[in-house]
Amino acid sequence: MTRRSSRLQAKADVKAPRNQATDASADAQPTPMTSSKRKRNAKSEIIATSRAQSAVARDDKKGQPLPTKRRRVKAKDGGIFGKLRDVPFDILEQIFSHLSPMDLVNLARTSKHLRAALLNKGQSLVLWRTVLEQVPGLPRRPEDVSEPAWAEFLFGRTCQICGRQSLTTPQWCSTLQRNLEWNVPTRMRGCFVCLKKIFTTFHDLGRSEPWAVGVPALEFDRSLHTEIFRERYRKYRTLSGDEREAWVKKIKEEWQAKYSGHRECSKWLEKTLAEERKREAELNRRGRDFIYERMKEEGFAEDVGTPDNHRKIGTFYTDKTVATLLRKEVTPEVWANAKDSVMVVAQKYRKLRLERK
Repeated sequence: MTRRSSRLQAKADVKAPRNQATDASADAQPTPMTSSKRKRNAKSEIIATSRAQSAVARDDKKGQPLPTKRRRVKAKDGGIFGKLRDVPFDILEQIFSHLSPMDLVNLARTSKHLRAALLNKGQSLVLWRTVLEQVPGLPRRPEDVSEPAWAEFLFGRTCQICGRQSLTTPQWCSTLQRNLEWNVPTRMRGCFVCLKKIFTTFHDLGRSEPWAVGVPALEFDRSLHTEIFRERYRKYRTLSGDEREAWVKKIKEEWQAKYSGHRECSKWLEKTLAEERKREAELNRRGRDFIYERMKEEGFAEDVGTPDNHRKIGTFYTDKTVATLLRKEVTPEVWANAKDSVMVVAQKYRKLRLERK
């Protein structure tokens, strides 16, 4: 019999009631060791019980339990777009022909079924051409570019390299305020961060070297496409004599064809963006007038200022909450949902006005 100290014996006496069985015969037998798995299961049951009790305690004042969160489950039939599988494509073609080119591009990204149907050249070629022809003054599509790719290139608003969404309306003119840059010869649309990685500034090299003619360049700083630049240089070094002259003549002719399309595309883009900015300005003006009338009814006309005061930085109409609201049509329904947040902004500008007095 092993000797144990009085301290260990006292510990055993304290722990004994936990493992004590209700049956009297169990007192004479040693208590079996429980496995770690059983301990974990018992612990998880205790946690589950406490969570259930907490859920009951969070009942509202009426005594009814709070609604549990429903887990999102993907529909087996593909949802609303899955039901389009049973619709003949002739009917879908008549419906989709009223969409804009970018809406049709986005629709092709919704499901595998629609993607396969809308990108099938033999089936959807007429649909794409019909949608593109409805856009007034649209530049001619290059022969080596498909209709869906041309629509996505002209109307897309994301960087084709990193996928970054343009935060504002992209500018097509040669200014440094642009978020996106369209390079028509390479059929590439990208943000400045990505384009600076694949374009290199070679200053006047594109005009001084015959083999560099036609290398795609950015308009705002004349940076040349690095990969195409190096490829042209390696090709030029391998040729000599008449073969080299014929190759240089060929790339010049190809560049002239692409550059003419680039000028046509740039003119259309500048005109399109000018009309878009005009529509946005009119939409913004109507929204400011609507909000000002609502503020006048609430007694905040003096605090928010007149709608013409929207160009100054730090005003009510340039506040982030109000400016975000003005990006869309402000209808009574939209105002009902945004009224509380706008009133908080109005209270802030009332406080600032009173502090200035």
